[in-house]
Amino acid sequence: MMDSLYRKYKNGGLEVIGVNIDRDPLASVQNFVKENRLTFPILLDRERSAMRAYRAHFLPSTFLIDRSGIIVDKVVGIRDWSTPEYQGAIEKLLKKK
Repeated sequence: MMDSLYRKYKNGGLEVIGVNIDRDPLASVQNFVKENRLTFPILLDRERSAMRAYRAHFLPSTFLIDRSGIIVDKVVGIRDWSTPEYQGAIEKLLKKK
């Protein structure tokens, strides 16, 4: 779901970064990316430093960050990012300079 959002808006400036906090070998992450045909980058955060920095206590967590680097929204849990509500929020952020 996130990958289709990424493919739709990446030319407009959207960046999506997945964060893996498991201590699994790199090969398992690569297999997951391949099986799910993900095109956005995946950060390996085995020490969970990104998780702590963003206070992501529940997974999955999604952060919408504006072009200035400000977190404008935090969404906890699975969401359908293809809904008009979420796509509108993404489009609104992408239009801001």
